[in-house]
Amino acid sequence: MDEIKIDPQVLADEITFLRALSASKLSTDFGISGLGKTAEQAQVLLNSFLEIETSINSLIDNIIDFLVQAKSGFITVDEASAEILSGLLKEIE
Repeated sequence: MDEIKIDPQVLADEITFLRALSASKLSTDFGISGLGKTAEQAQVLLNSFLEIETSINSLIDNIIDFLVQAKSGFITVDEASAEILSGLLKEIE
């Protein structure tokens, strides 16, 4: 099995970046005025855009959660490994 290398600082940086990205919202508070096919299609397009934006924000939030858990798990495993190694080294001494 290949080794997976995780750098906690890189994870922290990416989490910070993604949180900032998630907090920044595009302005969609404009209305569509007028009647006819063009206005109807523009409204359909706006609604589709809003659905896509919601989905992307959900995806970003899920990625943030995953990275936070990965970072936490890595630190926990690393601390447990250090404790085991420390115990082994004491036995050798």
